[in-house]
Amino acid sequence: MDKKNIAKTICTTAASAIPWIGGPLVNAINEILNDSWQKRRETFEQEVKSKFENLDESFDCKIRETKNFASLLINISKNALSDIEDKVKLYANALINAIKNEDIGETKVHIFLNMLRDFSLAHIDMLYRLSKDIPRQSHSHLQQTIRVKQRTTKEITIEEYFSDFEQIELIQKIIEDLYQNGLIDSNKFLDGNNIAAALGGPTHLTKKTTKLGDDFLKFITDNE
Repeated sequence: MDKKNIAKTICTTAASAIPWIGGPLVNAINEILNDSWQKRRETFEQEVKSKFENLDESFDCKIRETKNFASLLINISKNALSDIEDKVKLYANALINAIKNEDIGETKVHIFLNMLRDFSLAHIDMLYRLSKDIPRQSHSHLQQTIRVKQRTTKEITIEEYFSDFEQIELIQKIIEDLYQNGLIDSNKFLDGNNIAAALGGPTHLTKKTTKLGDDFLKFITDNE
């Protein structure tokens, strides 16, 4: 049984086990599942195909020299299709970069693929932001005074540097996850001395990614 049929069977079995779900709803779930899976698969295949076509002949040799290519392709394909969020392009980039980068090593590839699977798009967005200096948003002195008196240091820092981040309420959790995985060098920059920034001191938040963090971003980025 292929992966598509396995997923279909699992979903059908799970839905049928709920007493109040009738036959029509099970059929509807199957239709949605098949449509979603098919679209994700076609998108991934097209993404990989277009990337392969843009590479030179030397890449063909690298594929042949990659002893675990079959396992790599199967693992990445499975994750790209089953991931809760749509990270198809990131998985396609990972496949290309795992083959192209001769020095990365199987262990690092394994770790990076696990990170890509486990991290949300919000985690990756935050990591990209922290990989370079972030300019402080400018505000009037009156606004700054009001914020300092009425808001916490963390709230001020988030407003100064991450006001356009979509998952504001999850920032602390996301930063902690990145720190625990060794991708950034601090998990304290939302607190501490950043009150100075709100008072007109530093004009930017300095880069926070470690070498491992930079390597991970390079691994999931289209480097062409």
